[in-house]
Amino acid sequence: MSFGEKIRRVATLVGGGVLVLFGVLLAISPLPMGILLVAIGMGLLVMGSPRIAAWLRFNRTYNDTLDKQAAIATKHAPKKIAEALEKTDPRRRYD
Repeated sequence: MSFGEKIRRVATLVGGGVLVLFGVLLAISPLPMGILLVAIGMGLLVMGSPRIAAWLRFNRTYNDTLDKQAAIATKHAPKKIAEALEKTDPRRRYD
């Protein structure tokens, strides 16, 4: 992994973490903006870390609410983030 790739990965993880943090803080507001920020942040985190992708896939298996929210976010997210979130779908087949 080159230095530029390492910087990009760190920036993706930091950006995703910040979006998740702000999303959780905004989740109590009357606007649904917090859920959107959490979904985009989780997508960025999944793109940057296979361990987080495995954690999210495991939790989507046992948490119906999380699975439904991630499925909705996958439909409305930008293409790269949607692809990352699709990889965490517990019903996905690897044929």
